[in-house]
Amino acid sequence: MHYSQQRETAHFGMFIPGEAADAARTEVSCNWSALREQLLNQWDRITPYELESTNHIRLNIARLIQKKYGISVEMAVNYLRNFERTLPLLGCA
Repeated sequence: MHYSQQRETAHFGMFIPGEAADAARTEVSCNWSALREQLLNQWDRITPYELESTNHIRLNIARLIQKKYGISVEMAVNYLRNFERTLPLLGCA
């Protein structure tokens, strides 16, 4: 992909290139209740209220994870996308 074709989106000093930026801003693509339960188990510093306040938007959830755990937003977005893909394997589709 040529640089002129690559879109970059800035979010609070963070750059996410092209398609990843679009994916980060979208709602999670799986069963919210199942994902919510798994996220609350995995990330125990996050409260149910905080998770609901993200409006199921992947980037908002990633920013919450960053705030609570200090990992990069990009890493959290990647984690969420991978986690969403594995939920059906856990019987949570």
